[in-house]
Amino acid sequence: MERAITLLTGVLQSEPDDSDSLNNLIFLRIQRRDFSAAAMDYSRLAALRPQSAEPRIHQGEFHFRAADYISAISAFDMAAHIDPANAQAQSGRCEARAAANRELEVAQQACAEAVRLSNGSSAALFSQGFLYFKQGNVEGALGEFESAMQQDNTNPFAAYGYAIANLRLGRHEAQASELLTAVSSDVPEVAMYGAAGLTR
Repeated sequence: MERAITLLTGVLQSEPDDSDSLNNLIFLRIQRRDFSAAAMDYSRLAALRPQSAEPRIHQGEFHFRAADYISAISAFDMAAHIDPANAQAQSGRCEARAAANRELEVAQQACAEAVRLSNGSSAALFSQGFLYFKQGNVEGALGEFESAMQQDNTNPFAAYGYAIANLRLGRHEAQASELLTAVSSDVPEVAMYGAAGLTR
């Protein structure tokens, strides 16, 4: 894997617009859980596509997974600047600020905008629940997570948040613990929200 990363990096130095090589490199970064490097790879891709919000969104997601919330804020803000009507970018702006405990009024506005733009999507409701939880409004967070699950019962992050909020409130503890164990095993990525403060 290390050799493949070295070779792909070399290819991209000579052919920086080779998006296939870049995508392959990002895949290997994920396998190695080198999220900071993956964020930098997406930064390179974003430079090649300055009018596209998508690379900036992915850059922000990997900064978030690396617990570099300040860099995540910057990437999501850039994505929203490019495409203000992108609900995913607005959710990212909200979540990164909530994780960093910074500019929470801006986070509230961004989450509300994400909910509006997405017509109340499960992902946007989860983001709002995460913000509420970080603000100490666990009851409000539980309501958002429950709504997110009703919108999409396959959303593992909503299930994770729902389980954590119930445990924090001391409700349905046996079922919540069982759900938390199952979703954490099936989708290990939920742990990034635990690292960001969504904990029992």
